[in-house]
Amino acid sequence: MSNAIETPVELKFCDLCGISIPQKDLEAGLTQAANGKTVGACCLAKLLAGQPAAKAASGPANPATALSVAFGVGVVIAAIAGAAWFVDSRANERDGRKGVEELSGQVAAFKTILSKQSKGIADQHDEALKGLLKKVEASMDGVKSSVTSLRSAMPKRDDSWLKVSGKLVELTGQLRDISAAQGELRSRMTASFAAFAARLKGVATDARDSRRKAMARDPSTVTVGPSKKISSLPEPLGRHVDQLGKGDAGERWSAVDELIRSGDKRVVPYLVPTLTDEDPFVRRLSAEGLGQLADKHSCSVLISALEDKEAIVREAAFKALVKLSAKRIPFDPEASETQRRTMVKRWRAWWDKEAKK
Repeated sequence: MSNAIETPVELKFCDLCGISIPQKDLEAGLTQAANGKTVGACCLAKLLAGQPAAKAASGPANPATALSVAFGVGVVIAAIAGAAWFVDSRANERDGRKGVEELSGQVAAFKTILSKQSKGIADQHDEALKGLLKKVEASMDGVKSSVTSLRSAMPKRDDSWLKVSGKLVELTGQLRDISAAQGELRSRMTASFAAFAARLKGVATDARDSRRKAMARDPSTVTVGPSKKISSLPEPLGRHVDQLGKGDAGERWSAVDELIRSGDKRVVPYLVPTLTDEDPFVRRLSAEGLGQLADKHSCSVLISALEDKEAIVREAAFKALVKLSAKRIPFDPEASETQRRTMVKRWRAWWDKEAKK
């Protein structure tokens, strides 16, 4: 046996039609109350069914449409409030059915007013949209007019520019060919100049060597000038040979000294002419150097140096001869000229026999 206490259910009726309102409609909030009067879902749906504003939701949202919808909703609320007021004012004077009929007439009047106002708002919106479209069309007409004027102002088509363009293309190709030919010619000229420079350098080298050889003497033949036995010297030694022709005795002495220090027997023909240099110190150094370089062919010129007018040169030549020949043929550099001439003859006789071997 249950001890639960049942709660009494309160019944509510629609004050417009007198039909009871289900509990689920009350819980779902499907009723409206104004000034103490209740309007059920049955009558509220009928009131809201004829609103023109409900059709405006399908278009694009804009301020005019939003304003019309808000206004429609406000009118509906006002209609409900008015209907409730009428219900309240007429309830005490008339019975339920008669009040409902009168109230329905009032609601229909409100619906007519609402429809007219909604139509007016929609017409205003349409007029504004039409005005905007007219402005757009006017602007497009202006653009079309500008395009037409621009086309009429453009020069008429002339095909002569195609011929000029083709000629330019042809000239461009010719210039390209000329440029390529210039590049090839430049390469050939560069190669030719390089070959000419190398040949000119060779000629200059040959001329320099010939000049240097012309200063030399072959000691084996005691001849002046070029000979097959006279070799070209490396450039460092060749520069010292060039200094042998300087006017300063000190430079000539230094050049002879450098040639002797090289130890290269190829310098012997270039030292032979210095045995007759105007400076006695250069002649003495040359005689000493020929003895150090140990070229036996130098004996001929050294024998001639025994007759030098300076005793220091004659002494240096005698020492070099002894070193090269390994002979002790007597010679006194300080003896009289007659005595020296006799001793020189003995050296020449020895060399005549030696040279024939």
